[in-house]
Amino acid sequence: GTAFVAIGLLAAGVDPGSPALARAIAWVLARQNDDGGFGEVNESYGDPGLAGQGPSNAYITGLVLQTLCAAGLARTGAAARASRYLVVNQRPDGLWDEFQAVQSMAPPELFYKNFINFQTAPIEALAIYCEATRASSS
Repeated sequence: GTAFVAIGLLAAGVDPGSPALARAIAWVLARQNDDGGFGEVNESYGDPGLAGQGPSNAYITGLVLQTLCAAGLARTGAAARASRYLVVNQRPDGLWDEFQAVQSMAPPELFYKNFINFQTAPIEALAIYCEATRASSS
């Protein structure tokens, strides 16, 4: 949810250095896993203390990478590690395996897998990341 809100605020022109966005981005970055990815367990809906914690998955990593790029942070180590996580865990067919539902309709009772979003978020993130890092290296 933090990634969606941050992307929306950035698209609306809110300065990434604004206190609210800076706190949100710092919060997300503090939850990057050792493998470079980001994740969250379904139990976080019932226990907010678990927010932003869990095994890495391509969907959440893709959303966070999109956020970092939108905030002008594509050339950071965190963004590079997130993109590397996505590339290393991509299957030969170009998609990713997801082992848990990470979207909910009525937490904590109804969770589902949206197979389209699980695949499009990381693909879109890698495209945005490539464009952002190419543009800033010119």
